[in-house]
Amino acid sequence: MVLNHKVGRYVHDERYVTVAGPLLAILAIVLSLPHPLIIVSALVCWLSIEVIVRKIEEPYLIRTHGEEFIAYYNNTNRYLIF
Repeated sequence: MVLNHKVGRYVHDERYVTVAGPLLAILAIVLSLPHPLIIVSALVCWLSIEVIVRKIEEPYLIRTHGEEFIAYYNNTNRYLIF
């Protein structure tokens, strides 16, 4: 069953909302301490989350829920903000 309530109306998976906290913390660190290694670490973290979401989570949800998830996917954002 695809979520159609609360946060589920706005994002593909409610767990993705919890990603915003660590990403905002990393962004704050990068802005306050703009060292090249910190910037690279932030990019690696962001890319890792993107790969997990796009290559593992979403294909699994499509296989599991089929057309219902595809319709839901087309009407919601991947993350709460984007």
